[in-house]
Formats: sequence, structure tokens, C-alpha cells
Amino acid sequence: MEPYQVDLTLFHYGKDPERPQKPLDIFNACTGFWACRFLEWSGWYNGNFALRLLGHYRLFQIFKRKSKKLSRVIPLTRAYILQYRSGHVVKYFISRTMAYIHRGFTGEPYPFVEIESFNETLLYDRFSVLEMFLTEADIDFTAALRKTLAVIAQPDFFDRGSGNGAPSSQTLILQVQQVFNSTHYHYHSYTHHEINFQMAIQQGAKGKEKGVLSKWQILVFFDLLAQSAKLEKIDLSRPNRFDGYAEFLHALTGKAKGSWIDELKDYRGKDLYEYHKDGQLDEIINGLANLADKLRAAGLRSMAILADKKIIELENHRTNRKDGPQTGS
Repeated sequence: MEPYQVDLTLFHYGKDPERPQKPLDIFNACTGFWACRFLEWSGWYNGNFALRLLGHYRLFQIFKRKSKKLSRVIPLTRAYILQYRSGHVVKYFISRTMAYIHRGFTGEPYPFVEIESFNETLLYDRFSVLEMFLTEADIDFTAALRKTLAVIAQPDFFDRGSGNGAPSSQTLILQVQQVFNSTHYHYHSYTHHEINFQMAIQQGAKGKEKGVLSKWQILVFFDLLAQSAKLEKIDLSRPNRFDGYAEFLHALTGKAKGSWIDELKDYRGKDLYEYHKDGQLDEIINGLANLADKLRAAGLRSMAILADKKIIELENHRTNRKDGPQTGS
């Protein structure tokens, strides 16, 4: 797969995100110079945070192709952001003008200007977050998108005085290790950020040994395994099977059979990713991110990608959330 080809289902909405969605997929699949420039200036990438990051990724891939014969003393990621800034003033002015016109005629807010404002923050106040995303996306786009959305979701992301993109230390610890790879450029063309997320699951944390998956994470693991390998799922709607499930999970994990039966009963007939408040959603996302990192470290890439996609889906639910119980399906 070419670096600029991405999993388009990451940007799908609705109850069945795995199904093709036209014309959404057609536009998001565009990788050509003129097509991407048109989508950029038409505001297509201002649909939401994920699409805005996709736009930067597409434009960065074009920028790299156009820069092969040039020699620079700064990383290409940094050069791209500086070049993008030069045209952003005009685009931002157009977007704000459209917002005033739209509000004047309809009385309603113009949603696209919100993503333009986010883009302004990303380009100037959170420069390192965008650079981190572009660097990581060259290695694994899905993981990079998931991790960047997790940073953006932090409450202080839009606070100008909170530092350059550092997430809240209470919910997310971001460790960035830079590995500089020398290339034919005078300095280097890429800055590889190795990112490790250390997240704590508040729900069920008491008595949980550090570094050991919680019961919920183990159930999610089997859910991802069933999707990845097309195996039978642990059916939470079949209480008559709970005893057999608990016996197996006890043998596998060493956790008491009774505690597994209680855990299965808690999710009887429910969705593993169901939540009622933003705090519960944060716990689910943190637990999924922790599991995804462990899966990726073990080389179980297909399952890690499924976990990343579920996180992105839940983050999209956050922006469109209505009152009442929500699920990740």
C-alpha cells in the first residue's frame, strides 16, 4: 500500500461504518495535486477534526513529492507547515467572511469556521501536534490519527497558555522520543517520534495489578479477535453460556470464576462500548488506547488497527453526542 492510501472507513459515520459511503469515499480517496487543492480551497477538509487531519496528510504527501529535488536544513514536516501558513491567512479570511454572511442570512452559526479556527490553533499554537501527526502518519496513519485525536480531545488543547500541544497530565501522559535519521538533506528530512501512551483506567482500577489488562479489556480483546479473525464472539446476550465463558476466562487469566460471572452479568445484553457521560467515554477510550498499544507492541497489528478505529469512531460520537446512552456501534 502506498503511503498516501488510508483506510477510508475511519471517516465513516452511522451504524455500519464498514460499508462504502459515496461520495464521501470518492473525495477522501483523492491524492492528486489539483484534486487535493480543490478540496482544500472548497472547504471539504473542514467537515470535522479527522477530515482536517486527513487534508494535511494528503497535502503533505504532495509536498514531499514536489520537494524531492530540493535541499533543506529543516525537516520536511516543518517546511510543509511553514509553507501552508503562507496561504492560510487568505483561506481563514474567506471562511470567516462566509460565516458572517451565513449567519446574517440564516441566523445560524457556520460550522465550517469552527474547524478553520481549530486549524489556526494547530498551525500556530499547537505546531508540534501537527508535526507529530505528519511524522507518525507516514509510519501508521490509523495509529497517528487516533493518537492525535486523543491529544485534541484534552480539555486544555485550545487554551493558549497550556503549552504547545501537551495533553492534560491527569488523563494522558505523552512521551515523545525523537530519533533523527540522517538523509541526503543537509540536516534531516524526517523526525521520527516514537510515542508511548500511558493511560490509567479509572473504572475498575482498584486492586488491578499494574500492567495487567482489566476484565473489560480482556472482553474487548476477544471482541477485536472475533472481528479480525472472523471467529465466534463472546455473546453477552446468552446468559446460559456465562458459566462456560467464565470457566474458560478463569483458566486463561487466573481471575476467579465468580468475578468473571459478575463481569459478564454487568454487560448482559449491553454493548461493551456503551457510555452515558463524557467521563465514561474517556475511560473507554483510555482503556482501548492502552490495549491498542499492547497489541501493537506484540505485533498484533490488525487487532491494534481495529482498536484504533473504534477509538476514532467513539471520538466522532463525542462531537455528535446527544443526551442519553450511547454506544460505539
